[in-house]
Amino acid sequence: MHLKLGSLDTIVVSSPELAQQVLQKHDQVLSSRPHPEVMTAYGHNKVSVGWLPAAGRWQVLRKICKDQMFSLQRLDSSDGLRQEKLRKLLDYVQECCDSCRVLDISDALFTTLLNLTSASLFSVEFAQAGSDSSHDFKGIVRTLTQLLHATNLADYFPLLKPIDPQGLKRKSVLYVGKLFRIFDDIIDQRLQSESRQYTNYEPKNDLLEALLDISRRNESELNRNDILHLLLAEADTEINGYIVPRNGQILVNAWAIGRDSNIWSNPDSFEPERFLDSKIDLRGQNFELIPFGSGRRICPGMPLAYRVVHVMVASLIHNFDWKLEGGILREEMDMKEKFRFSLQKAVPQKVAPLKL
Repeated sequence: MHLKLGSLDTIVVSSPELAQQVLQKHDQVLSSRPHPEVMTAYGHNKVSVGWLPAAGRWQVLRKICKDQMFSLQRLDSSDGLRQEKLRKLLDYVQECCDSCRVLDISDALFTTLLNLTSASLFSVEFAQAGSDSSHDFKGIVRTLTQLLHATNLADYFPLLKPIDPQGLKRKSVLYVGKLFRIFDDIIDQRLQSESRQYTNYEPKNDLLEALLDISRRNESELNRNDILHLLLAEADTEINGYIVPRNGQILVNAWAIGRDSNIWSNPDSFEPERFLDSKIDLRGQNFELIPFGSGRRICPGMPLAYRVVHVMVASLIHNFDWKLEGGILREEMDMKEKFRFSLQKAVPQKVAPLKL
């Protein structure tokens, strides 16, 4: 399906066969992605592994992410850290259970994952459960995520970019600046601690330590500006006889593929048991289910997700019973959606944990 979104040609792919063509067969040509205008703050689009064209500098930064953050050795060494964050999540839920309070489960999980990430990056824990002040780290990250997901007219009508009619770019510059100041302070503190050469100073086993080591060995490979941003189509192409125009974008409609009755029986039913005996590989080889994408742009954090998601969900289910806020029934839940790159509930779901 071809959509004309303002001046932007968008090709929507809604079948596993065409998804394979886009993400695997033609991925060298189609793996670069258009960047939202809000991501041009501080030139982030020019140095970020998330937005750089999939070649050259991108390959260097991608390899650093893979080797220094998501390698098997790194994940094995940080297993204790993940267990600690999981225990804190369970302790927080237990407090809510003991005091008969409801909690926003989405916020609790977001806080846990953010603390896990910040601890892995800097050996520092930033976020607090139940807090969402725009002055704290969690508030900054949440605001930047909202800006990235917002519908920006300047993305579809380039003539509007200098005007920034919705003020999204200006707000992005403000919050990226806040985030970079936090990163700069952390880097400065780490460098000062190392330069003092205290006898009791021990190198941190985190990503920042690894990035600083790489920068010292070879600044042409990684400089301080790269570290800041790491911590945060050029020709017509033919697919199945259809010409994808130069500078167009392709949207793989995973939502439609996941609800195709020709692929899945009862696609709208929650039946996790359907995967128990399934031979589907989630690592981008079976295109009827690609939660992490595929090809050279496949999510680099997939190995971490494999270790975190299952144990986190299983621990919450194993340790507590759950009921919806106010005792409402499942059939009465407000399932209205809020438009995002990945859909979210318009009203956050609050639940009450119960003792088993």
